[in-house]
Amino acid sequence: MACAGPGYKSPMDAAKNGPREKLMYVTLVSCDETKPDAFCTVDIDENSPSCGKIINLLPMPYVGDELHHYGWNACSSCCNDPTKKRRFLIVPGNKSSRIYILDAIDPSAPTIHKIIQPEKLMGEYNVSAPHSVHCLPDGFVMISMLGDGKMAPPGGFLLLDAEFNVVGRWNEEEEAKMKFNHDFWYQPEHNVMISTEFAAPKDYVTGFKTTDVALGRYGSGLCI
Repeated sequence: MACAGPGYKSPMDAAKNGPREKLMYVTLVSCDETKPDAFCTVDIDENSPSCGKIINLLPMPYVGDELHHYGWNACSSCCNDPTKKRRFLIVPGNKSSRIYILDAIDPSAPTIHKIIQPEKLMGEYNVSAPHSVHCLPDGFVMISMLGDGKMAPPGGFLLLDAEFNVVGRWNEEEEAKMKFNHDFWYQPEHNVMISTEFAAPKDYVTGFKTTDVALGRYGSGLCI
């Protein structure tokens, strides 16, 4: 049975009742520091003559973003809310601390709807390096931030409203208990959120060094 809102109640429900995907989005990180990253659409419709090919390429307007784990504005967290629509993609630039909002009203060719600049995130909210994006049941979007305004640990979690305005930090008191931040997921029914540990942006953006592990600059725990 289809849900009233976007997404499905579980992966099993999606596999059982959802249609086969026909498009796939892929972030392309530039190996040339003078050229921007891009967001591409790949045709994966087995009945399409362009199956397996890139059918749209959206270059970013800035260089050095390092596009990362993007997410929808509304997803399975809102599966019972018919007022929520899955239309916008929130695409973080982990290295630049810039966040792009893409409009996928035409799913085959997303366009840039809004850009949240690093000066706002680092200067006004003391966070940097956006990493993972998850929508919340109330229509807000939560983004894990791996650093503070100076790219030092522990970072925290940023909240955007349904219009993609920055609302603020999730809970600075709880965030301060972390050593590092990284990927996260939550289980509303059990009132639990779990995040993993990675490292501070100031340490990893220059490249991985094995000596940093011995110095404790990379985490190995879970934050619950």
